[in-house]
Amino acid sequence: MLEFEEMEINFRKSLEGLVDEAVEDYNSGEYSKSNLADIYLQKGEIMEEESDEKFYKLLINLEEKLVQNSFKTDMTKDVENYYIKLKKYEKNRIIDKGVDLLKD
Repeated sequence: MLEFEEMEINFRKSLEGLVDEAVEDYNSGEYSKSNLADIYLQKGEIMEEESDEKFYKLLINLEEKLVQNSFKTDMTKDVENYYIKLKKYEKNRIIDKGVDLLKD
């Protein structure tokens, strides 16, 4: 579980780093709003894919260890549901924040 918690902390830090980077690029004036949105949507998708890959490797590892030790694996579904909800929440939060910045 510590690995999942660490992953969540790193995920949130990475998202905030991405937002900070986007704000810097926006303030530089080097990009149009639509170009900037495209760039950071793509970066977000790549970040999500990498996060999914790490998460599901950890989840499979957890499930295997539970099975090896004769424990029920029901909790893995709860962990997965939490991850999916977290991703959805953070994605919406970041997109809303980006839309607010682009309204100016």
